Amino acid sequence: MVQFDDLSAWITVDGRALDEYSQEFNDELGEVTCWVPSQEGKEFQLQFLDKCIHHDVGVYFYVDGNEVSARILANTAEPRNRIFCAGIKSSPETERPFIFSKTQLIEADAIPQTPSAALGEIKVECWSVDIGDEVPFGQPEFSAVDSVSEREKVDATHHVGLGDARRAEARLSREATRCSLLASFLFRYRPIEILWARGLAPVVPLDSDAIHRDISEPADVPPPDPRLDDLKDTSESERPASVDVARPDVKKEEDSKDDLLDDPKLIPQKRARSASPISSNADPEYIDISEDERDDEERMAALRAELARIDKRQRVSNSLKAQPIEKKEDLDLKIRLF
Repeated sequence: MVQFDDLSAWITVDGRALDEYSQEFNDELGEVTCWVPSQEGKEFQLQFLDKCIHHDVGVYFYVDGNEVSARILANTAEPRNRIFCAGIKSSPETERPFIFSKTQLIEADAIPQTPSAALGEIKVECWSVDIGDEVPFGQPEFSAVDSVSEREKVDATHHVGLGDARRAEARLSREATRCSLLASFLFRYRPIEILWARGLAPVVPLDSDAIHRDISEPADVPPPDPRLDDLKDTSESERPASVDVARPDVKKEEDSKDDLLDDPKLIPQKRARSASPISSNADPEYIDISEDERDDEERMAALRAELARIDKRQRVSNSLKAQPIEKKEDLDLKIRLF
């Protein structure tokens, strides 16, 4: 909100205050000027706050050069110090809301009148007033400037239009005599792209949600990972607890397995000629065998000797089967002799 002494004014869209850019203050005139972003099709409200009411004040609202409403804040024991204006009264109990609308450019001769110099401006004035008697309801005159001639040097691509009538709070109407101007707040509205192009507003990235909520609201959080969109159609039982984003220097599990198979240093060897630090009770698949050639020859010699003894015993057994057995005692004796 912009502020002058204890008085403040601002514009809200969807319940959020619009950002105010390039503020200028004129202490002599009691005027504050700024730029605000407008978005086509959005309704808006004008807000006013008097933090410390010392006298009766009248607040007057202007849109594109038209006076659209006037409200009184009385200096009572418990004053209401905040008021708002959301539209133009079409009857004591209905109003038409303000809407930022697109201004059409048409041929030069099609428009008989010159648009107001205040096109693209919203003003809130605060006056000290003398409150008079109650008066009947009077509907304000309003003419929306929805089109301008191509030859007119008008850069206001938006204007204020009115929406459909809706119910509103009924209020009494009283006379008020203006005494002195306390403060004036002038809001010049343009699309945010124009404010950027003119350097009136800092260029900041906008997320898609902010564009729908409030054209001036910058993105304050990083965009969601698009890979998470794949989880939207997944049931809760199939959905992982978290998603890990792979860094460029981290390989996938399948690639790591291929690297292990391609690297001969990582493949378990059947024999190795270097001493192994692995104890003998380890997994045999990963034991590196290291035996001396002499030990191998001794084992082979022992095996050959054992085979020779078995072969000799087999020959003796075959020869005994070929001879007639006279006595069991003799057979046992011959076997022991061998």
